Amino acid sequence: MTDSVLAARADWSLSSLASFLTTHDISGAPVVSDQGRAIGVVSLRDLVRHRTESASADRSSPSAPGSSEEASGDDAPPAFYLGRGAEAPDVAAHDLPADAPATVRDIMMPVVVGVDETASVYEVARRMARGRLHRLMVFRPGTQREVAGLLSAIDVLDWMGQQAPAADEHSRGA
Repeated sequence: MTDSVLAARADWSLSSLASFLTTHDISGAPVVSDQGRAIGVVSLRDLVRHRTESASADRSSPSAPGSSEEASGDDAPPAFYLGRGAEAPDVAAHDLPADAPATVRDIMMPVVVGVDETASVYEVARRMARGRLHRLMVFRPGTQREVAGLLSAIDVLDWMGQQAPAADEHSRGA
């Protein structure tokens, strides 16, 4: 589990978010309230989607076929949950204006998917598999979504790999 969680704030400008994500070389982050509670997630892909939809809206009327409303039917979880790396778009290449009127709140996914810090590895794996998720937020027990860390599919696989030598020795009769 990563326990040094970098988080975004809902009132940040999109330029601030782009700078934050690229400076820390991350593809997304939880969005937290002033009290430190998770209220959503945001990713580089969300930034690019917003920029692309804004450009499309400038070129067509809202009721025209192919407008941003019709094109935005993607209900998939954001890139933050689905993985990190080569598929993450380069925000700098999309020239976000410094005075972009939108904020993180306008583009974030207001869905929080996570587990309690006391959850078993099996529960984590089950939730990731069922939701087709690559990451889960980990919440402190007894709190209202206070983020304690992030768990990735790699963390689960690493744990399984550490357990495998003991299981292998047991099956060989050692």
